Amino acid sequence: MEQGFCTIFPDDATCLEWLRNYQHPDGIFCGKCTRITKHHRIVSRRSYCCDHCGHHVHPTAGTIFHKSRTSLTTWFYAIYLVASTRCGISAKQIERETGVTYKTAWRMFKQIRSMLIDGDSPVGGKGSFSGPQWTKGASVELAGRGVKTKPRLPALELCSRKIGSRRLPTRT
Repeated sequence: MEQGFCTIFPDDATCLEWLRNYQHPDGIFCGKCTRITKHHRIVSRRSYCCDHCGHHVHPTAGTIFHKSRTSLTTWFYAIYLVASTRCGISAKQIERETGVTYKTAWRMFKQIRSMLIDGDSPVGGKGSFSGPQWTKGASVELAGRGVKTKPRLPALELCSRKIGSRRLPTRT
């Protein structure tokens, strides 16, 4: 991993703290207490616990990190690689850089692309990748048998460090 990245996100706890601060800049709203309360980190899990009622809040829930055994540092580094390359990156390159299996790298790459294509998300912004904005994107439904027209599939424009989505013309 690059030295600059490692100084910002040295471990999973720092990544989880960043994610919590990004999602809840004014503090965590407890669903049981129905107010913003103080929460403490549960070391053995990726969660925070309310000091008053004990309700758990999981910052990774509903994001591309949800139910993933891959460390948050590896996820953040993969997103950093996708965002910092000038003309895109492959799953094979993510495998080489992060040290995960190709199957894991491919899944991570697919999740990161779907997050970038989606645009509207509870954690991320609309249409740009100005910083880490990571939520699970909607899957693109492909036309199956019996469908007369196939939908247009979005494609990523990764060049010149501006990531946006554009539509390709439909094949006939």
